[in-house]
Amino acid sequence: MLIDRPFYTDRLTECIDDRAVKILTGARRSGKSCIMKLLAERIKNEKNIGDDNIIFISFDYNGNEDLDSAQVYSDLCEMMVEGETNYIFLDEVQSITGWKNLIFRLHQKDNCRIVLSCSGFTPSSIEKPSRLPFRHTVIHVFPLSYSEYKEFTSRTDDLNGYLRHGGFPSLYSYEMDQDEELNVIKDISSSCIYLDLVKRHQIRKADQLDKVFNYFLKNTGVPSSAYSISCSLKFGGKKPDNETVGGYIQKLVDSSLVYSCPRFDMVNFEVMKTQEKYYPVDLALKKTVTYESESVKTELECAVFTELLRRGYSVYVGKYPDMEIKFIAKTKESTVYIQCSDQLTDKDIEALNRVPDKSSKRFAITMNPDQTGTIDGIEVVSADQFLSGTELVAKQSTLETEMPAFDTASDSSEEFIPVHLL
Repeated sequence: MLIDRPFYTDRLTECIDDRAVKILTGARRSGKSCIMKLLAERIKNEKNIGDDNIIFISFDYNGNEDLDSAQVYSDLCEMMVEGETNYIFLDEVQSITGWKNLIFRLHQKDNCRIVLSCSGFTPSSIEKPSRLPFRHTVIHVFPLSYSEYKEFTSRTDDLNGYLRHGGFPSLYSYEMDQDEELNVIKDISSSCIYLDLVKRHQIRKADQLDKVFNYFLKNTGVPSSAYSISCSLKFGGKKPDNETVGGYIQKLVDSSLVYSCPRFDMVNFEVMKTQEKYYPVDLALKKTVTYESESVKTELECAVFTELLRRGYSVYVGKYPDMEIKFIAKTKESTVYIQCSDQLTDKDIEALNRVPDKSSKRFAITMNPDQTGTIDGIEVVSADQFLSGTELVAKQSTLETEMPAFDTASDSSEEFIPVHLL
């Protein structure tokens, strides 16, 4: 049974008939395929579209590297209804060698509306090493938010359960015991690592990549760098070099398995170039290195960070010499300063009150219901309230900035980095 995710399907439905190719990116098993199926069913019913006009093909299996993109194009053309609009859904299309050329050719046909899913990419990494040669809109899909988790599970007041189990939809397809849950999580993790990293980038020493990934899972939210990680790990009994570790870090970030959170100097008001914090795409992945629960503080921090990304914010850590602001959430229009903890301290509130930009919103998130309200002039909300709602989100655009086709004749080197889905 598919459960609707209107956060994505509502917005996709609104723009399904424009000519831009819709590209769903994100970590494997985050729900992209289900969103596409839900969208296909929705437009079929709401627009009274015939079955023959909807083409849904999944390439989520081994062996697609041998598929000829020209033959796939020919097959698709034969399946289309001539003279009518065809809605084409291609799942895990990145598995096909030459997929960008395939989509370019499809996009030239006036009667095609195209939706793709590509696992293991972020919105910015989907265009590497070259920009896509067709108009497109990139939509980044995350695992279940807390509000979606409550819809899926009918657990209306279970924040601790969400922080403990995470948001991969397949974890809630049926009741699982602890061993079954761990096996599902390990399968998700291994498929992400093997298919979206080792196989795609032809990484010969997968055990080294695993060690770097496990480091982030064990050190969620800890300021890290290629140097500090290389000092903590041994590859074949030897300390790895910074360049090797840095390459693995970039691949993990580009694949959506890990997200980086840069530090922002609150004194000089500039982004710091070292010691970023890193968070996994979902808390469930941490169970591959330890099944024991992390501190609630760390779990909440990870959940709030991911939720801010989901809502379309660029996120930083605010750094003073003697304290920090947990998150600075920025859009082009606004900046919000946020503290979050299981139990807020006087230092947390002091850091917010020290922010020189008094016109920007400042508030704190707590797991302790006795702290909600106002503390020393700072609004304090419960973690349940924040993660359940849409606080901070003003009236913003419903989809990421549309990217025009890349003009190969242009000398422009401007880099396009699409923002997250709002």
